[in-house]
Amino acid sequence: MCRVYVSYFKPGEFYILALTQGISTIGVPGETENDYCISICGEHVLRFDNEKKLAFSNLNKGKKFTLSFLKEQLKKQHDAAEKELQRILQRLEKTTG
Repeated sequence: MCRVYVSYFKPGEFYILALTQGISTIGVPGETENDYCISICGEHVLRFDNEKKLAFSNLNKGKKFTLSFLKEQLKKQHDAAEKELQRILQRLEKTTG
């Protein structure tokens, strides 16, 4: 299984989660935009060492990430998604007049 089991999470530990927002029109019956889940496969959970300020992979043992690296990656993803959204909106405006 590529998703972590609940037993992976230990009391007193810190984790960084990549959550997927629910979609009311598809997915689990009764799911809404207020629901969130951890996706099935991929690196969606990082254990975080608050003293060292490092996040550790659960899929690639020994791989670690600094908070500044993670923030930089999130910003890149956000910026790319924002550009794509603007491109799509411009295309829609042209086709709908």
